[in-house]
Amino acid sequence: MATLLPTGYVKIKININDPWVNLPLPAYDGVTMEIQTTVDDARNASNTMIGNPVGSDKIKLNISYPPLTDDELHSILRVFDREQGGSFFVYVNFYDPRTMQRVTRYMYVGDRSFDPWIVPSIEVGAPKRWINVQCNLIEC
Repeated sequence: MATLLPTGYVKIKININDPWVNLPLPAYDGVTMEIQTTVDDARNASNTMIGNPVGSDKIKLNISYPPLTDDELHSILRVFDREQGGSFFVYVNFYDPRTMQRVTRYMYVGDRSFDPWIVPSIEVGAPKRWINVQCNLIEC
């Protein structure tokens, strides 16, 4: 079962003045970071890349979780669910190894995936746990 850290490994808020919401603690080795460099590239007649970076590098956080309860999964999904007051764009606070400190970045949510696990009965239908829970956050 996931644990909420008082300080939060990954914290999110919808508006800059909102309080931070701690996402559940990711799985052990459950966070991978990608640095995305956008390049305006092309190749010349010698097939040599002649492009240049466009703008600044962007971080992509890929987060996976241990088995979660229904409430824990909901705590992640509701932040991004626009029908429940969530938002596609969010402020995210996380540790950035490039600066060796916590940073806040404006990001958007990518794919979210999860699989039902222990389903007590067909009548109830609600799983007791969710597995393979993953989401990614991409810097704007």
